Amino acid sequence: MAAEEVNFERAGMNSGRFDAMHHCPAAIAVCRFAREFNDGKGLTDSQSQFFAKAFNLRLATLCLDALALNPKADPLAIEEWCNAIVDETKFMGDELPHGPDDDPVSEESVQAVTEVLSGLAQEIGLTEFKRVKGKRKATEGADEKTVS
Repeated sequence: MAAEEVNFERAGMNSGRFDAMHHCPAAIAVCRFAREFNDGKGLTDSQSQFFAKAFNLRLATLCLDALALNPKADPLAIEEWCNAIVDETKFMGDELPHGPDDDPVSEESVQAVTEVLSGLAQEIGLTEFKRVKGKRKATEGADEKTVS
């Protein structure tokens, strides 16, 4: 997973808890969707929170593993990676450490979850969703601050 895929704060996901983040294709799809929503401005905090609740509810009847293949992690590779000696000075800049050698996530699996996310967003009227004084309100042209 690329670093830009998991930057929740920049994707507008700092207030939403997505239960599917343990599933690699779903995690990638959620991060991309959150980052690209609102014409690339990202989900607002309220939208993120509302959408996380709706997606978590949808997961009660949707089997992610049937929808999108989630490659199995290699416990030995993870253990070796965790036990490796790390030169922390290498990562004082923008470079991120490489994780254990996992099988790649198929773009088809990510796209399958993305289609579910897009359909759900349309179904719940996510574009118009806005929270006003603690109450939910759907309005056109919400002026809420977005995180990009």
